Amino acid sequence: LDRLFEYRNSGQWINSTEDFKKVTQVSDSILERISPLFKFPDWTKNTSKETKHAVTNYLDLPYAQKKDLNTATAIELQEYIGVPDFIAERIVRYRNKIEGFVDDRQIEDVYGLYDSQKNKLLSIYTVKTPKKIKKINLNHAKVKELMSIPYFDFETAIAVVDFIKSNGQISSFKELEKIEGFSLEKIDRIALYLTLN
Repeated sequence: LDRLFEYRNSGQWINSTEDFKKVTQVSDSILERISPLFKFPDWTKNTSKETKHAVTNYLDLPYAQKKDLNTATAIELQEYIGVPDFIAERIVRYRNKIEGFVDDRQIEDVYGLYDSQKNKLLSIYTVKTPKKIKKINLNHAKVKELMSIPYFDFETAIAVVDFIKSNGQISSFKELEKIEGFSLEKIDRIALYLTLN
């Protein structure tokens, strides 16, 4: 499993039983038992240039024709986007966890979704019924309020509240990078839930 996770974390995919065996170095007897459970996308079975081109070539629909990302099912995502079932289910699970997408940018937070898949997804889907939120004033927020935001855990919420108490109100989200361990990588999504005044 460690070999598999390391391989996947490098951004690579397992596209066949042979790939799985090569990466994990699992024994033939175990592979024989588990391989019937494997499922690979159809496009992995045909590696011709023509097929690969078709996978990445798609039309960006106008807003009116796009489907609502907040109502899409895992099966629809598999059919329209061509993502594996576990990725489609991960998108739906993440959406349910945050109680609905507020903005298209939040698709960035779904682990394992390639840029090409994100682009194709957003060419067909968009957030048409965003989750209704009441923005929290970061400069006056309590720890419990910050923890209601998907991107804050207990430690991060405390660190932000303590930072503002010690340094005074902030006028830009960029100032949060002064907090040790705070990453601005997701600040555009965090800002969907916050205000500074």
